[in-house]
Amino acid sequence: MDTLTTLFHPQSLAIIGISRSTPSLGRMILDNLETSGYTGDIYLVNPKADKIASYQVYNDIKQLPQKLDLAVILTPPRFVPGTLRQLAEVGCSFLSIITAGFSDALTDEILEILRSSGMRLVGPNSMGTYAHTAHASFSPIPIEPGHLGYVSQSGSIIAVAQEQMVGNFGFSSFVSLGNKIDLTELDILPYMANDSSTSVIAGYLESFSKPQQLRKVLMETSQKKPLILVKGGRTAEGSQAVSSHTGALAGNYRLTRALLESCGVLLVDTIEQQIALARFIDKFGIQTHHGIVTISSAGGPGVLASDEIIEAGLNLADLQSETINKLEQVIPPFGNPHNPLDLVADAGIDRYLDTIRIVSQDPGVSTMLVIIVHPVLIGTEPLLAALDQLNIPIICAYLGPEFSSFDHYNNLIIYRTTREVIDILTKVNTYATWINQSDKYLDRSHLHDPITSDDSALVSLLQSYGFTYPPALSTADYSKAQQWFDQLSGSVVLKLDHPKFSHKTDSGGVILDIDTLEQLEESWNQLQDIYSTSDIPQQDRKIELQPYFNAGIELVLGCVKDHQFGHFLLIGAGGTMVELVDDTVFLPSPTSKYQVLEALQKLQIYPLLTGYRGSHPVDLQALADQILQLDQLLQDHPDIRELDINPLYLLPRTGEMYVLDARFS
Repeated sequence: MDTLTTLFHPQSLAIIGISRSTPSLGRMILDNLETSGYTGDIYLVNPKADKIASYQVYNDIKQLPQKLDLAVILTPPRFVPGTLRQLAEVGCSFLSIITAGFSDALTDEILEILRSSGMRLVGPNSMGTYAHTAHASFSPIPIEPGHLGYVSQSGSIIAVAQEQMVGNFGFSSFVSLGNKIDLTELDILPYMANDSSTSVIAGYLESFSKPQQLRKVLMETSQKKPLILVKGGRTAEGSQAVSSHTGALAGNYRLTRALLESCGVLLVDTIEQQIALARFIDKFGIQTHHGIVTISSAGGPGVLASDEIIEAGLNLADLQSETINKLEQVIPPFGNPHNPLDLVADAGIDRYLDTIRIVSQDPGVSTMLVIIVHPVLIGTEPLLAALDQLNIPIICAYLGPEFSSFDHYNNLIIYRTTREVIDILTKVNTYATWINQSDKYLDRSHLHDPITSDDSALVSLLQSYGFTYPPALSTADYSKAQQWFDQLSGSVVLKLDHPKFSHKTDSGGVILDIDTLEQLEESWNQLQDIYSTSDIPQQDRKIELQPYFNAGIELVLGCVKDHQFGHFLLIGAGGTMVELVDDTVFLPSPTSKYQVLEALQKLQIYPLLTGYRGSHPVDLQALADQILQLDQLLQDHPDIRELDINPLYLLPRTGEMYVLDARFS
């Protein structure tokens, strides 16, 4: 049996510091235990009371007659260490500290007691825990048992989630982690993932414990159950400013989001969205919604919903001719038997039911969205009741009045807008794709085997991982530059080559398309003037010459090392305006080929990569392998803090990829 089962399903528990007065937190916890049907032993401890409610009260923890599975503690902070020592002597497995306001010194003392005793702790500043068999929290809202496991740093967020629950949807368990000085989400999520009474997991977290372990726990959890998170503190000031393009773009939440999404976590912005999505998954499970049909008695809402479906990247079902022929026998000639279906305003219950039965038999239909505008000739409630009896998966968007009264159906879920439904379908598709993709684990066997080199220069390092540089010369001697230029056919680029100039373009240190000796000399002198202004010694005034490319695509590849989560890869549109345009995505390292290809599709320049307006497409498989070489480099060289390849120049017609500029620290 999982050890945390004892926390959620204790056979014996004590409420330490329960008050005689009511209302009080301790009395609310006691009331919740009784109303949840708790059948275990309950012990109350208060040094000055003899009886509370119908229970005998113990004045001292040492008087308790048996070892405890759980102790819920409400004593003031200064008394908590002594309370824990007494509980350790009596014997106690788990602690839930409701009290808040602990100093660092008290926290350290508590942790030392936990280490020596083996007891595990939820809190401090916790609202408590809930499971079907034991409701040991002070939540003031009655709980509907269900299949949602919920983990939160904030007890009040659990209460907000409760307020959003309608119909027969409820909790299988929840825990308010509070300050999470001991038990954290890394302990709770695996328990919920293996809990047979839980179908979907949700949570609210402001920070993450042990970031090095987080990715493994999230990945393993998401592979077993859908995990829906709201992240608090999304707009807090991020990581410290760094000098490279990659670092400048790397906001803290952006990296966190990239990490969570790579682990299959479904991120939403509000608790309302979270509960709506969790309720949908609990009801309908996980499937790919690849063919959607909208059914309505009004044309306009169906048309708008169809637009929203396409704009969200979902697919409308293409009904078979046999289906359309059958629908023509049900829908009047002035309606529409094609998707989106218009049953017209005089539609009665039978027309709805017959239409749904016909459409449900079409193999190209995965999802039916019934859009209900306040019916003209029939009541809304009789229509919904009839739909509920069909025993066919139906999603309803009800656009009429009195929405809150339509939340009590067994087989229907009714949403307020079509946009809400479409957002949910998009999230479910995302998870279904993630859980079914076969490239979760890293296969690097087909990649270039890096060459061992003692040369720490970035050029040599990148070349050893299969990156290619164009022919180039770096020199402070103009005669050598002229000789190299004479031997090259075509135009060249001149660049400053000194560590002081990390953003060369900003300094005027890049000159393009030089194709005559006169232009070469003029450009050389122009760059030397920049060196002179910056007091660079003559022997250090190197200038780099490269061939000039003008018929390709510029990408930026890079990495940044986050102090919590480690390395992240950056992929995006490159060139001089990379920060201004910010067409980039981050991926946590190590990553997989599947995730790299998915990331490329998120870029606004993706059409350029696939052959925009007849242009030659990039070999995306080869590009993904090149990006994975950079990912492997990071695994082999964990001390790299930042790395910036800008641009990686792609020549789609020949398949060549050149590093034109790169730097790292």
